[in-house]
This record gives sequence, structure tokens and C-alpha cells, in this order.
Amino acid sequence: MFKVNVMGWDINNDNYNSWKSAVSAKFGQKFFNIPQKKYAVDNYKGMTNKNKIRLKSAAQYGLTMFWQEVNITKPKEK
Repeated sequence: MFKVNVMGWDINNDNYNSWKSAVSAKFGQKFFNIPQKKYAVDNYKGMTNKNKIRLKSAAQYGLTMFWQEVNITKPKEK
């Protein structure tokens, strides 16, 4: 989980719904509170990830999410 928290992520609908079902079945519905899309909130050490998504879901199996590295910058608010 550490890498995900500092890199930001985007999970496609199929992977998100399947992952949510797997986590909820094993631990209960109240333990799944992960947003489907989240931009990194800070730069950690030498990383420049703030306001970026660096991970996009590639596949999901059971409780495991597989990631593809990307570089998506948060759109500027008007």
C-alpha cells in the first residue's frame, strides 16, 4: 500500500467492482473505502508526484491489483 499512497492511482470500472466484491466478501463491506481515482497529495522525499496519477489498473485477481505505470497530471481548476 505504501507505493500506492504516494503515487496516485486510477482503477477502471471492471477492476474496481471486482476488487470491491473480493475485499468486501473477505473482510466485510465497511472495510472497503478506497476511491476509484486519487491524485497523489504530496511529494515524498525526491519524488515529484503531487497532483499526479502514476498507477493505472492493468488487471485484478482476488485481493490483488496489478498496476501499469503512467504519468497523468491533474487538470488545473478554473
